[in-house]
Amino acid sequence: MKSILQSTKIQNKWQIFSACCLQRPPIISKEKTELETRYQNLLYQIEYEHSVKSDFELKSVKEIKNKKDEKSKAKGDLLTPQELEDRYVEEFNMFKTNLRTNQKKNTIDSYMDSKLYLVTHQQLGQSTNLIFPTQLWEKGETLKETSEKALNCLIKNPKVQPLFLSYAPIGFYKYKYPKPVSEMTQHIGAKMFFFMAYLTPKYQKYFVHNDTNASYKWFNIDDMKNNMKPSYFKALRPFILCQ
Repeated sequence: MKSILQSTKIQNKWQIFSACCLQRPPIISKEKTELETRYQNLLYQIEYEHSVKSDFELKSVKEIKNKKDEKSKAKGDLLTPQELEDRYVEEFNMFKTNLRTNQKKNTIDSYMDSKLYLVTHQQLGQSTNLIFPTQLWEKGETLKETSEKALNCLIKNPKVQPLFLSYAPIGFYKYKYPKPVSEMTQHIGAKMFFFMAYLTPKYQKYFVHNDTNASYKWFNIDDMKNNMKPSYFKALRPFILCQ
């Protein structure tokens, strides 16, 4: 992989970079806490105590009292309310929900109740770091265009068009180069501008089959905290924790 720290003709003291913070929003709600479960059960109990019987329940009571004539039942009448209720209960018990977490960690289908962010390994200075897709700004581009280019160079799929929030960056990170790198590039360091983008559901299918062997991964906030450079993650906290 070529280093993203290449010499530039720009006469600034800092190299300017733009990064794309691509977020996959949660797909399902989080599991309830103990307090939330207790409160929900309380609401159910209050609703039950103050509710009146529905038409279905009144019909069931009437059927029990009248004990429908066997002859009419033999002629092919509709099922009794009690028989319908038994059938509904049986169908409900047969329904199985999917698991809330995927065994394939760091793919787009993992942590379905949390936000995921697209990260990749890129060379920064003399070491390779886990960062958001990042690209060196070139003269004539806007920072947002550079951010879009960084994402497109990574995923290499023109069909994927995430929703960018704005033309203004949402975060900033400054990094000073070690002396050998500074002398090589003739720059003090790098200034990175982050742009937030959302991956809408219709584009998620393009990532499902390629996640395992791809050059990128999908991390939640805890994964990023444990694997990213501390100073880099500190710069992300103000905008990823408030989303």
